[in-house]
Amino acid sequence: MFSFSQNNRNKDVDKYVTYIDKNVKAKKFTVKQLNHMSALGGAVTGYYANKKLVFIETTYGGMDGYHSFNFYISSDTLVFVTERNEWTKIPENQDEYDRYIKTHTNKNGDVDMTKLPLAADDYNTYYIDNNTIVGFSFKSFGKLKTQIFEDDIANKNKEIVQHYQSHLKELNE
Repeated sequence: MFSFSQNNRNKDVDKYVTYIDKNVKAKKFTVKQLNHMSALGGAVTGYYANKKLVFIETTYGGMDGYHSFNFYISSDTLVFVTERNEWTKIPENQDEYDRYIKTHTNKNGDVDMTKLPLAADDYNTYYIDNNTIVGFSFKSFGKLKTQIFEDDIANKNKEIVQHYQSHLKELNE
């Protein structure tokens, strides 16, 4: 389907990511979804082209937001990952919290938590080669983070590979 030359690897990966995203949106892949992956909501979804896994989408929900990874796979190899963290800032003062709940609850008793400010809004991308991060971008609230430490990348690399391998196993069960 796609092959990545070393010289233009990131450009080729970007084209592949666009191809996958376009086909996911157009519902052109076979889908296998695993729900209930966290107590407060979460799912792992595998997308297959001709019985080959090409994309894994994960979301883990919490009371105040969510954390997700998208894994792009070419020729049974992880090539790109996106990570998203979005958490709302819950008022620490009980009176302030109660006031928010009261003013943002509809007739059915549903509370609109989307009006709370965000405590975290991170969008990170990782180019992967041989299960190792070879390129990355960290953004918080839409702004590029420039001070990234080697240990942070090493820890993130370990986390990504563990999640990826775990999801491969789950989808193959």
